[in-house]
Amino acid sequence: MKISYNWLKEYLDFNISPKEIGEVLTDCGLEVEEIKTFESISGGLEGIVIGEIKELIKHSNAEKLSITKVDVGEIDLLQIVCGASNIKVGQKVAVALIGSTINHINGEKLNIKKAKIKGVESFGMICAEDELGLGMNHEGILELPPDVKIGTNASDYYKIERDFVFEIGLTPNRGDANSHIGVARDLYAALNINSNTNVKFTKPDLSGFKIDNTNRTISVEVLDSVACPRYSGITISNVTIKESPDWLKNKLKAIGVRSINNVVDITNYLLHEYGQPLHAFDADKIRGSKIVVRQEKQNTSFKTLDGNEIKLNADDLIICDAIGGMCIAGVYGGFESGINSETTKNIFLESAYFNPTTIRKTSISHNLRTDAALHFEKACDPNITVDVLKRAAILIKEIAGGEISSEIIDVYPNPIEGFRFSISYDRIMQLSGFPIEKEIIKKILNYLEVIIEKEESGRLDILVPAFKNDVRREADIVEEILRIYGYNNIELTDELSSAYLPKINFNHYYFKQFETSKLLSGNGFQEIICNSLTNLSELKNYFEPSNNVTVLNSKSVDLDTLRRSLLISGLEAISFNIKHKHSNLKFFEFGKVYEKVNSDLKEERILSLMITGNINEESWYSKNKNADLFKLLSIIKKILTKHGIEYTIIKVANSLFHYCLELRDKSNNVLGIVGLVTDDLNNKYDIKKEVFYAELNWDIILSLKGKLSVYKEIVKFPEVRRDLSLIIDKKVTYDEIKCLIFEKSDKLIKELNIFDIYESESLGIGKKSYSLSVILQSDMKTLTVEDIDKVMNNLINKLELKLNATIRK
Repeated sequence: MKISYNWLKEYLDFNISPKEIGEVLTDCGLEVEEIKTFESISGGLEGIVIGEIKELIKHSNAEKLSITKVDVGEIDLLQIVCGASNIKVGQKVAVALIGSTINHINGEKLNIKKAKIKGVESFGMICAEDELGLGMNHEGILELPPDVKIGTNASDYYKIERDFVFEIGLTPNRGDANSHIGVARDLYAALNINSNTNVKFTKPDLSGFKIDNTNRTISVEVLDSVACPRYSGITISNVTIKESPDWLKNKLKAIGVRSINNVVDITNYLLHEYGQPLHAFDADKIRGSKIVVRQEKQNTSFKTLDGNEIKLNADDLIICDAIGGMCIAGVYGGFESGINSETTKNIFLESAYFNPTTIRKTSISHNLRTDAALHFEKACDPNITVDVLKRAAILIKEIAGGEISSEIIDVYPNPIEGFRFSISYDRIMQLSGFPIEKEIIKKILNYLEVIIEKEESGRLDILVPAFKNDVRREADIVEEILRIYGYNNIELTDELSSAYLPKINFNHYYFKQFETSKLLSGNGFQEIICNSLTNLSELKNYFEPSNNVTVLNSKSVDLDTLRRSLLISGLEAISFNIKHKHSNLKFFEFGKVYEKVNSDLKEERILSLMITGNINEESWYSKNKNADLFKLLSIIKKILTKHGIEYTIIKVANSLFHYCLELRDKSNNVLGIVGLVTDDLNNKYDIKKEVFYAELNWDIILSLKGKLSVYKEIVKFPEVRRDLSLIIDKKVTYDEIKCLIFEKSDKLIKELNIFDIYESESLGIGKKSYSLSVILQSDMKTLTVEDIDKVMNNLINKLELKLNATIRK
C-alpha cells in the first residue's frame, strides 16, 4: 500500500520529517518497508535551465546540424550543437547543462557531458518535450513563451511537485488502515501519545454539499441485503468529462495510479483517501432509471469493461438496471455502462458496502483482482458510504461542473453499529503485563474512535466502530492500546522467570537445520527467506513449462508459479543487494521446491548456498580473493562431514551452469549439485559478477544415518609429512587417487592433500602432474624412518600399478 506524505499533512498538522513519520508508523503496526521520493516530472528537471538562442549557423560537416550560441544567464554564451529542424534565433528553450541527467518519457536516462560532434565541441543539450519527460512530442525542440526569464530553473518554471511515498506492508486484518485517512488516524494517535505535540486531525469538509434539484432520481432495489448490507447513490447531471487538473493527476501518480479522466480520477482519489470504492455509471445508459442489486443465473454471459466475456456464477452479486447486468458488484465494471468522454453527460455515483466474503469469492473465481475488490474484501467502513458520496459530489462539481440532481439514495435496512463489550483496567494490565495510566488508555481509545460509553467500578463499556472488524476480544483491544502506546515504551524488568520461556522440543529435522545454520553463519553466510512463488515464463529454456506447478487465481502474474529451484529467488536477492551497493555476498536458504511429475506433484526440502564477489573483507593486510567453486565445495564438505555423510563428486551437464558437479552418497543417491551460474541467466537479473551456487537435497540428507562424531584423545606422538609428485593421465581424478590411497591402506596415513597441479606438453600427451602431501602418524609410537619409508614405498607401488603413475624424483 502506498501512502503520500503530503497527503497525510492535509489531515494532520505535523512538522516531522518523512523518516521520523516512517518510524512512528512502523512502531504502531503499519510497517514502512520503503520510503520513495516522488517528483511530478521524473528527475525533477534538475540541471535544466531556460535559455535563449542568440546565434545560429549551419554545421560545416553535417547538413542537418546547427551550431548555436545560447544565453543561459551566465557570463559566457554556451556553444551547443543541435539537430532540431525548428530551431531559430530568439527562441526560449530548455537547456540541459553539463553534469545534468535528462529523463526521457520512455524511462531512459541520459547523462549530459561535454561532447565533440562532427569536430565541433558542444557544452550541453537543447531539449525536446519527450526528452524532458513532459510529453510525447519529438518533432523538434521545446519552444517556450518569449516572456520566460533567461536562467530560470526549469523545475521552478514547471512548478515541480515533490513528495515522499511510504510503501506500507499492510496486514490482511487491517482494513481500517487501508487508506490515507485510516493511516492518518493511527498516526494522529501515536504522535499525540508518544511525542510532546498536540496534533489535530482534520477530515475533509463536507459542508459545501448541496442538492441542486431532483430532476434525475434513479431508484434502487436491493434483493440480497446479506451480500449488500448498504447501497447508496446519487445522480449528477451535465458534467464535462475531460482531463483532470494537475493537482489531482499528481496525487494519483505519486501512489502509482494512472490518470484516466476527471470523474474516474475522483473515484480513485476517494478510494485511496477514505478506503471506500466508488463506481460511476453513465446515467443515460441505466435502462428504466432503476438500479437492482441481485444475482444472475449460473453461466449468464457478461461483458466486462475491457471487452472480455465471462460466465457468471449463481452467487455473483450483480448491479443491474431494469433489464440486465451493468457491473459485477465491487469487482469490475460492465462494457456498456462505463464513462465515455465523448458521450457521457450525466452520471450515477454508487457508494456501497458489500459483504467481504461475497466479493472475494467473485474476484478470485473470475481472476479479477481490482483495487476495489481488494478493499471490499478487507472490509470497508459501512457507515461512511454517504459521506464519501458527498465528498465525491463536491469534487465533481468543482472539477467537472454539473449539478446534483437527486437526493442521496441510501438503502440500509439493518445498520451496522459496531461491536460492544466490557473490559476492566485490571484485565488490560494482566494482558499487557505492566500498568498503563487510565487517562492514557482512554486517550488512545478516543484517538482511535473507540467510544467509551460508560466507565464504572474500574470497567470500561466500549463500542468498537464497525470499520475495526478485527477487534472483537479483550486481547484485541489491548493490542490496539499497546501498539499506539508503543512496544518500545514497555519497561523490561531485570528478572527473568523460566515460566515465560517456551519449551522447544527439537525434532530430527529442526536439530540438523539448526546445527547447519550455525555452521554457515560461523562461516560468514547470511540466511535469506524468499517467496515460494515466482515467475518462470521467461525461463522456459531452463525449466520445462509442463512440469511447473501453477497457482490458480494468482494475485499477480509475476507470482503465479511455485519455484522449481531456489536458484531463481537467490539470484533475485543477489541482484537486489548488488543494486544497493552490497556486492560481496554469501547467502543460504532452507526452502521447498515443487515440480509436476506426470500427474503427481513433487515437493522437496532444499538447502541452497550462493557466493559472489570477494570472499574476504576488504583490508590493508590481505588481498581481495574472488569467490570460486572450491570455496563453495569446502563449505559443502563441512556440512556433510558434520552430519557424517561420505560422498563422491562427478561432473555432469546442467543448462543452468557453465560447469556443474554432482554429489552422490555410497548408495548413488544424488545429494546435491555445485556449479557456476551461466552468464545468460545472470544477465536476466542484471548480475555482472560470477555467481557460484550449490544446493543439497535436505530430505535425502535427513534420511541418511551418517557416522556419529566420536571423541578421540589427541594423539601425543608427532605427525610426519612426506611430499609426492607423480605424472598421471589427465582423465584420472583426485577422487580416484584418494580412494585408492585410503582403500585398505596402512592406518598410518591420516591425511592427503593436493598442493599443486601442473600441465605441460613436456610431460607427455594427455598427461598432468599432481603434487601431494601425505600426513603419517601413529597412535602408539613415534614413527621411525624405516616405518615411514615402508608406507611410502607401498603407496608408490600401488599408484604405479593401479593408475600407471610415474613418480617424479
